[in-house]
Amino acid sequence: MSPLELDDMAAAAQQVRSAGQCVLVVGHTDTVPDLISALGGPHVEIPDNAFDRLFVVHVRNDSGNLL
Repeated sequence: MSPLELDDMAAAAQQVRSAGQCVLVVGHTDTVPDLISALGGPHVEIPDNAFDRLFVVHVRNDSGNLL
């Protein structure tokens, strides 16, 4: 998977699911929580001054395989 810049979190979530492998997502306090939610993860809040957060989200791809 190549680096992407996506403003559409549903499309970003689909990209992650269709990758078929582990994916590293790097984002900001205003994008990471929305992507986690789009992937079916819990609601998270990240303060603007937090730069040390790591979230691990296990999702199933389109084939039902755990990523």
